[in-house]
Amino acid sequence: MPYLDIMVHLDRGRHSETRLDLAAGLAAGLGAGLIGLRVESHPHVPETFRAAIRPEALKMQADAIAADSRRIEDGFRAAAAARGLKVEWWLEQTETELAIERVCRRARHASLAVLGQQARDGEEELPGGDLLHAVLLGSGRPVLVVPDAATAPVPGRRVAAAWNGTRESARALADAMPLLAAAEAVLVVQVGGGDSESLSEIKRHLVRNGVNAEARAATPAGHDVGGAILAAAAEFSADLLVMGGYGHSRMREVVLGGATAHVLRHANICLLMSH
Repeated sequence: MPYLDIMVHLDRGRHSETRLDLAAGLAAGLGAGLIGLRVESHPHVPETFRAAIRPEALKMQADAIAADSRRIEDGFRAAAAARGLKVEWWLEQTETELAIERVCRRARHASLAVLGQQARDGEEELPGGDLLHAVLLGSGRPVLVVPDAATAPVPGRRVAAAWNGTRESARALADAMPLLAAAEAVLVVQVGGGDSESLSEIKRHLVRNGVNAEARAATPAGHDVGGAILAAAAEFSADLLVMGGYGHSRMREVVLGGATAHVLRHANICLLMSH
Protein backbone atom coordinates (compact mmCIF):
# COMPACT_ATOMS: atom_id res chain seq x y z
CA MET A 1 0.00 0.00 0.00
CA PRO A 2 1.50 3.39 -0.95
CA TYR A 3 2.12 6.20 1.52
CA LEU A 4 -0.68 8.64 0.74
CA ASP A 5 -0.02 11.06 3.61
CA ILE A 6 3.19 11.62 5.56
CA MET A 7 3.10 13.37 8.94
CA VAL A 8 6.14 15.23 10.21
CA HIS A 9 6.41 16.39 13.81
CA LEU A 10 7.86 19.90 14.01
CA ASP A 11 9.09 21.94 16.96
CA ARG A 12 11.47 24.80 17.64
CA GLY A 13 14.52 22.53 17.99
CA ARG A 14 17.44 23.03 15.62
CA HIS A 15 16.90 19.65 13.91
CA SER A 16 13.27 20.37 13.00
CA GLU A 17 14.14 22.02 9.68
CA THR A 18 16.20 19.00 8.60
CA ARG A 19 13.24 16.78 9.44
CA LEU A 20 10.91 19.00 7.41
CA ASP A 21 13.16 19.09 4.33
CA LEU A 22 13.54 15.32 4.38
CA ALA A 23 9.81 14.68 4.85
CA ALA A 24 8.91 17.13 2.08
CA GLY A 25 11.41 15.55 -0.31
CA LEU A 26 10.11 12.09 0.51
CA ALA A 27 6.49 13.15 -0.03
CA ALA A 28 7.39 14.71 -3.38
CA GLY A 29 9.22 11.58 -4.52
CA LEU A 30 6.35 9.27 -3.53
CA GLY A 31 3.48 11.51 -4.65
CA ALA A 32 2.16 11.77 -1.10
CA GLY A 33 0.54 14.60 0.78
CA LEU A 34 2.41 16.22 3.67
CA ILE A 35 0.98 16.89 7.13
CA GLY A 36 2.75 19.18 9.56
CA LEU A 37 2.12 18.60 13.27
CA ARG A 38 2.98 21.17 15.88
CA VAL A 39 2.14 20.59 19.55
CA GLU A 40 1.96 23.60 21.83
CA SER A 41 2.53 22.19 25.29
CA HIS A 42 1.61 24.38 28.23
CA PRO A 43 2.56 23.38 31.77
CA HIS A 44 -0.41 22.82 34.04
CA VAL A 45 -0.60 25.50 36.73
CA PRO A 46 -2.83 24.49 39.67
CA GLU A 47 -5.35 27.09 40.73
CA THR A 48 -3.65 27.37 44.12
CA PHE A 49 -0.48 28.68 42.42
CA ARG A 50 -2.10 30.64 39.59
CA ALA A 51 -2.89 33.60 41.82
CA ALA A 52 0.81 33.98 42.62
CA ILE A 53 1.76 34.34 38.92
CA ARG A 54 1.31 37.69 37.26
CA PRO A 55 -1.25 37.51 34.41
CA GLU A 56 1.11 39.41 32.11
CA ALA A 57 3.76 36.74 32.66
CA LEU A 58 1.36 34.00 31.57
CA LYS A 59 0.34 36.10 28.56
CA MET A 60 3.96 36.66 27.55
CA GLN A 61 4.60 32.94 27.67
CA ALA A 62 1.49 32.17 25.61
CA ASP A 63 2.38 34.86 23.06
CA ALA A 64 5.90 33.45 22.66
CA ILE A 65 4.57 29.93 22.09
CA ALA A 66 2.05 31.21 19.55
CA ALA A 67 4.77 33.14 17.71
CA ASP A 68 6.89 29.97 17.51
CA SER A 69 3.92 28.13 16.03
CA ARG A 70 3.34 30.78 13.36
CA ARG A 71 7.03 30.73 12.38
CA ILE A 72 7.07 26.93 12.20
CA GLU A 73 3.86 26.86 10.14
CA ASP A 74 5.22 29.47 7.73
CA GLY A 75 8.37 27.40 7.21
CA PHE A 76 6.31 24.25 6.69
CA ARG A 77 4.07 25.85 4.09
CA ALA A 78 7.02 27.37 2.24
CA ALA A 79 8.85 24.01 2.05
CA ALA A 80 5.71 22.28 0.79
CA ALA A 81 4.89 25.00 -1.75
CA ALA A 82 8.40 24.79 -3.19
CA ARG A 83 7.70 21.15 -4.05
CA GLY A 84 4.06 21.55 -5.08
CA LEU A 85 2.75 19.36 -2.27
CA LYS A 86 -0.78 19.07 -0.95
CA VAL A 87 -0.64 19.88 2.75
CA GLU A 88 -2.51 19.88 6.01
CA TRP A 89 -1.45 21.72 9.15
CA TRP A 90 -2.32 20.20 12.51
CA LEU A 91 -1.93 22.36 15.61
CA GLU A 92 -2.46 20.73 19.00
CA GLN A 93 -2.72 22.80 22.17
CA THR A 94 -2.52 20.80 25.35
CA GLU A 95 -0.92 20.46 28.75
CA THR A 96 2.65 19.20 28.77
CA GLU A 97 1.65 15.94 30.47
CA LEU A 98 -0.66 15.06 27.55
CA ALA A 99 1.50 16.25 24.66
CA ILE A 100 3.15 12.94 23.78
CA GLU A 101 -0.20 11.14 23.71
CA ARG A 102 -1.52 13.81 21.31
CA VAL A 103 1.36 13.12 18.88
CA CYS A 104 0.78 9.38 19.17
CA ARG A 105 -2.94 9.81 18.49
CA ARG A 106 -2.37 12.07 15.50
CA ALA A 107 0.17 9.65 13.99
CA ARG A 108 -2.58 7.03 13.71
CA HIS A 109 -4.21 9.15 11.01
CA ALA A 110 -1.25 9.15 8.60
CA SER A 111 0.52 6.51 6.50
CA LEU A 112 3.93 7.33 7.97
CA ALA A 113 5.15 9.45 10.90
CA VAL A 114 8.46 11.32 10.64
CA LEU A 115 10.13 12.03 13.99
CA GLY A 116 13.50 13.14 15.25
CA GLN A 117 16.09 11.01 16.99
CA GLN A 118 16.37 10.93 20.78
CA ALA A 119 17.61 14.44 21.42
CA ARG A 120 20.76 14.68 23.52
CA ASP A 121 21.05 18.42 23.92
CA GLY A 122 17.99 19.05 26.07
CA GLU A 123 16.57 21.63 23.64
CA GLU A 124 13.50 19.66 22.58
CA GLU A 125 10.05 20.74 23.73
CA LEU A 126 8.89 17.17 24.28
CA PRO A 127 11.19 14.51 25.77
CA GLY A 128 12.69 13.12 22.54
CA GLY A 129 13.19 9.52 23.59
CA ASP A 130 9.81 9.30 25.31
CA LEU A 131 8.05 10.71 22.25
CA LEU A 132 9.77 8.39 19.79
CA HIS A 133 9.22 5.28 21.90
CA ALA A 134 5.55 6.11 22.52
CA VAL A 135 4.75 6.67 18.84
CA LEU A 136 6.73 3.63 17.72
CA LEU A 137 4.99 1.27 20.14
CA GLY A 138 1.61 2.95 20.46
CA SER A 139 0.57 4.50 17.15
CA GLY A 140 0.21 1.39 15.00
CA ARG A 141 2.03 3.23 12.21
CA PRO A 142 5.55 2.96 10.80
CA VAL A 143 7.93 5.66 12.04
CA LEU A 144 10.72 7.24 10.02
CA VAL A 145 13.39 8.38 12.48
CA VAL A 146 15.60 11.20 11.22
CA PRO A 147 18.91 11.22 13.09
CA ASP A 148 20.53 14.44 14.22
CA ALA A 149 23.41 13.78 11.80
CA ALA A 150 21.22 13.01 8.76
CA THR A 151 22.89 14.02 5.48
CA ALA A 152 20.93 12.24 2.72
CA PRO A 153 18.32 14.70 1.35
CA VAL A 154 15.88 11.85 0.67
CA PRO A 155 16.61 8.37 2.05
CA GLY A 156 15.84 5.15 0.21
CA ARG A 157 18.35 4.77 -2.62
CA ARG A 158 20.19 1.95 -0.88
CA VAL A 159 18.26 0.24 1.92
CA ALA A 160 19.38 -2.25 4.55
CA ALA A 161 16.71 -4.28 6.33
CA ALA A 162 17.21 -6.28 9.54
CA TRP A 163 15.52 -9.70 9.51
CA ASN A 164 15.10 -12.29 12.25
CA GLY A 165 11.88 -14.00 11.20
CA THR A 166 9.70 -12.38 13.87
CA ARG A 167 6.35 -10.67 13.50
CA GLU A 168 8.00 -7.27 14.09
CA SER A 169 10.57 -7.69 11.32
CA ALA A 170 7.90 -8.93 8.90
CA ARG A 171 5.69 -5.96 9.78
CA ALA A 172 8.57 -3.53 9.22
CA LEU A 173 9.33 -4.93 5.77
CA ALA A 174 5.67 -4.77 4.78
CA ASP A 175 5.37 -1.19 6.03
CA ALA A 176 8.54 -0.21 4.15
CA MET A 177 7.44 -1.71 0.82
CA PRO A 178 6.83 1.64 -0.96
CA LEU A 179 10.47 2.56 -0.25
CA LEU A 180 11.88 -0.91 -0.90
CA ALA A 181 10.18 -1.14 -4.30
CA ALA A 182 11.65 2.22 -5.34
CA ALA A 183 15.17 1.55 -4.03
CA GLU A 184 18.13 0.87 -6.31
CA ALA A 185 19.32 -1.94 -4.04
CA VAL A 186 18.13 -3.62 -0.84
CA LEU A 187 20.15 -5.78 1.55
CA VAL A 188 18.31 -8.06 3.97
CA VAL A 189 20.67 -8.89 6.83
CA GLN A 190 20.18 -11.54 9.49
CA VAL A 191 22.38 -11.17 12.55
CA GLY A 192 23.41 -13.88 14.98
CA GLY A 193 22.45 -17.06 13.18
CA GLY A 194 18.82 -18.06 12.95
CA ASP A 195 16.84 -19.79 10.24
CA SER A 196 18.78 -19.52 6.96
CA GLU A 197 15.78 -20.81 5.03
CA SER A 198 13.67 -17.96 6.43
CA LEU A 199 16.28 -15.47 5.20
CA SER A 200 16.20 -17.00 1.71
CA GLU A 201 12.40 -17.03 1.69
CA ILE A 202 12.05 -13.36 2.65
CA LYS A 203 14.50 -12.44 -0.11
CA ARG A 204 12.41 -14.39 -2.63
CA HIS A 205 9.27 -12.68 -1.35
CA LEU A 206 10.81 -9.25 -1.91
CA VAL A 207 12.04 -10.15 -5.38
CA ARG A 208 8.57 -11.40 -6.33
CA ASN A 209 7.29 -7.96 -5.31
CA GLY A 210 9.71 -6.15 -7.60
CA VAL A 211 12.43 -5.36 -5.03
CA ASN A 212 16.08 -5.60 -6.11
CA ALA A 213 17.04 -7.56 -2.98
CA GLU A 214 19.99 -9.59 -1.79
CA ALA A 215 20.39 -11.39 1.53
CA ARG A 216 23.30 -11.89 3.89
CA ALA A 217 23.94 -13.35 7.33
CA ALA A 218 26.18 -11.45 9.76
CA THR A 219 27.86 -12.44 13.00
CA PRO A 220 27.83 -9.95 15.89
CA ALA A 221 30.83 -9.25 18.07
CA GLY A 222 29.77 -10.78 21.39
CA HIS A 223 26.09 -10.03 21.90
CA ASP A 224 26.08 -6.65 20.12
CA VAL A 225 23.26 -7.31 17.67
CA GLY A 226 22.46 -3.62 17.23
CA GLY A 227 26.08 -2.80 16.45
CA ALA A 228 26.26 -5.62 13.89
CA ILE A 229 23.12 -4.33 12.15
CA LEU A 230 24.56 -0.83 11.89
CA ALA A 231 27.90 -2.20 10.68
CA ALA A 232 26.21 -4.21 7.92
CA ALA A 233 24.22 -1.15 6.85
CA ALA A 234 27.39 0.96 6.72
CA GLU A 235 29.26 -1.67 4.70
CA PHE A 236 26.38 -1.69 2.21
CA SER A 237 26.48 2.16 2.04
CA ALA A 238 22.82 2.22 3.04
CA ASP A 239 21.06 5.55 3.51
CA LEU A 240 18.06 3.90 5.21
CA LEU A 241 17.74 1.05 7.69
CA VAL A 242 14.48 -0.86 8.11
CA MET A 243 13.90 -2.88 11.28
CA GLY A 244 11.22 -3.97 13.68
CA GLY A 245 10.78 -2.04 16.88
CA TYR A 246 10.87 -4.37 19.89
CA GLY A 247 9.53 -3.37 23.26
CA HIS A 248 6.53 -3.09 25.54
CA SER A 249 4.84 -0.69 27.91
CA ARG A 250 5.12 -1.24 31.67
CA MET A 251 3.53 1.00 34.28
CA ARG A 252 3.29 3.90 31.78
CA GLU A 253 7.00 3.44 30.92
CA VAL A 254 8.11 2.32 27.48
CA VAL A 255 10.76 -0.41 27.63
CA LEU A 256 12.64 -1.08 24.40
CA GLY A 257 14.60 -4.17 23.45
CA GLY A 258 18.39 -3.97 23.53
CA ALA A 259 19.05 -3.97 19.76
CA THR A 260 16.25 -1.47 19.13
CA ALA A 261 17.54 0.92 21.79
CA HIS A 262 21.14 0.61 20.54
CA VAL A 263 20.23 1.37 16.93
CA LEU A 264 18.02 4.33 17.90
CA ARG A 265 20.83 5.76 19.99
CA HIS A 266 23.72 5.29 17.57
CA ALA A 267 22.31 5.40 14.02
CA ASN A 268 23.55 8.14 11.70
CA ILE A 269 21.22 7.18 8.84
CA CYS A 270 17.44 7.30 8.71
CA LEU A 271 15.54 4.41 10.29
CA LEU A 272 12.16 3.08 9.30
CA MET A 273 10.82 1.20 12.29
CA SER A 274 7.56 -0.59 12.88
CA HIS A 275 6.04 -2.44 15.81
